[in-house]
Amino acid sequence: MLNINPKHLTYRYGRLRINLLKRYPHFFILFFICIAAIIPHLIPTRVDHVAIYVPKLVLKEKDIFVESMAKEAKLNYEEAYKINSAVLACSKKYSIPHSVVLGLIDKESGFNTHAMSNSGAIGLTQVLIKWHFDKYKRLSKELGIKDVYDVDLNVQLGCSVLKEYMISTRHLTSALVRYIGNSDPQYNIAYAADVIRRSHKWKELIEKSAEKEVSYMNQREQIALIKPI
Repeated sequence: MLNINPKHLTYRYGRLRINLLKRYPHFFILFFICIAAIIPHLIPTRVDHVAIYVPKLVLKEKDIFVESMAKEAKLNYEEAYKINSAVLACSKKYSIPHSVVLGLIDKESGFNTHAMSNSGAIGLTQVLIKWHFDKYKRLSKELGIKDVYDVDLNVQLGCSVLKEYMISTRHLTSALVRYIGNSDPQYNIAYAADVIRRSHKWKELIEKSAEKEVSYMNQREQIALIKPI
């Protein structure tokens, strides 16, 4: 018969009394450790949220390409964002590759919105208004903007001129040669080659930014899969 006593746990078998605690101390220590480990799992609990650590995850607040563009062109983020927005709109409107428009602006003005050449070429795309006044008048009315230095109007003008030359020559290099309109043929060819070289640089930057964007989106999707219990 088992006699449970807080002070003395014994087993009584006839006249034989065995002190179990003194005889088997390690057994009882292991027994109570197991009980202590099992009890918490038997009690119902509710977890309101799951905390997770994701290393090296930076939540995106700014456009990845615009940040890279600002660094490359030595602009602040707001300037780069405004120029890139205008370039994207014109790229879509005139079916000119994004990188080509950036390469043209890079070559013509170095992304200086207030640039003006000795011959009177103005703004980002260095358009000579006296030769393209009809386009200026039409686009100025369409956009409701008269300032030729305005980013949206100036990029529209440059793309409109380049697109006209692309249609007439059916070749980007020939269109760029007409765009610069210099009397020296060798200079014109070198100019077109430089614009194309710069456009390749911008294309690489666009592709790298796109890869980073995909990586960021994958991280967001992984986090979205972790739902509160």
